[in-house]
Amino acid sequence: MKVSKNSIEDLIPPQLTGGDHPHGKHNSRSLQTQTDYLAKAKSIVSRVKSHYGIDESDPDMPEFQPSDIVAWMDEKRGSYRRDTWRFYRAALIYQLEMWAEADTSPARTLALRCIEAIANLRALRWASAPANQGKTAAQRSRELPNRTSSSKRKSVPHLLFAELTTDMHRPDRGNWARRAILLASATVYAGLRPSEWFSASIDVHPGGAKAVVKVRNAKSTNGRGNGEHREILIDSADAIEAIEANLDAIGSWMAEPGHSPGSAAEHPAYQAEMSALARAYDRGCSQAMRDAQVRLWGKSRGITPYSFRHQFSANAKADGRTKREIADLMGHGSSETAGIHYGRKRHGYSNLAPEDAQRAPRMVASSPTAAQTSPDNDGSPQDAPNSRS
Repeated sequence: MKVSKNSIEDLIPPQLTGGDHPHGKHNSRSLQTQTDYLAKAKSIVSRVKSHYGIDESDPDMPEFQPSDIVAWMDEKRGSYRRDTWRFYRAALIYQLEMWAEADTSPARTLALRCIEAIANLRALRWASAPANQGKTAAQRSRELPNRTSSSKRKSVPHLLFAELTTDMHRPDRGNWARRAILLASATVYAGLRPSEWFSASIDVHPGGAKAVVKVRNAKSTNGRGNGEHREILIDSADAIEAIEANLDAIGSWMAEPGHSPGSAAEHPAYQAEMSALARAYDRGCSQAMRDAQVRLWGKSRGITPYSFRHQFSANAKADGRTKREIADLMGHGSSETAGIHYGRKRHGYSNLAPEDAQRAPRMVASSPTAAQTSPDNDGSPQDAPNSRS
């Protein structure tokens, strides 16, 4: 028989899980996070078996054990960047929780081994390789092997952006080129993650000079982000035009056959389906950007849709925004995230003069009445926005 959740709760001490739930934060993980964890864990387990020469089809070979995962992760602490290693650890802990819960043996041997491995994984801390001791974080980062994220450009200079725009707006470049450059232009103004555009809407006030972008934070589970939603004030007609054009392009794509979620919005699977659509859209835009870079410069320069979120961060820093303001605009829980991982101030190119500061995006509290209570809105009937999503 299948081990019940109550049985697992009896097996796992609360101090090992960090919460009352038998799996700690398991109950707050989104469906997409769970899917990502299982996919990554499957890949890592395959690597672990290969690393230790484990062939479970050979009866003379030792069996794979949860402790092998802990040993491999301990060995790899200096081989991956900290965020990558911590993601691997979280994925493996989730997989071990699932194995423990599925143990049907009377002795629950596998469950107990998984619980022990979970405790040992939680006790592990990322550390630099011995050769990196005494080096700065920047030096260690430069010397680590190139990862996918490392090859992605974290700024898009004006000249490159202009050349991309000219090339990708040509009618003969196709729909994906147009979608990609619209996504890029809107992201420079609003700073959204590529996936967040699929939950975004814009409320434009009469006259078209002001608007509020409303978005569901992509990273709001397990205490991440700055809430489930955020609202960004936009005071630039050019920005409003770019954002509306991008939302129209996404809406048109979703209206095509096969590009809409199969579940209703209230269904648990809806968010996962929307995330899959957003990833498909991002892949199409990314490929179009790579193609344009090869056409223009003979090779890719690492510019992706996410590069323009980095550029938004750089521009906000160049405009003199505080760390907290930038975190609010970008949906970060920590005010340090943008400073460590995102575009640098020296790469910013908006540099608004003080008298033009009102044109820059600003964050307001996420609430049903946020648009009516912002400093630029007196709440009178004529200020009621026209909604567009």
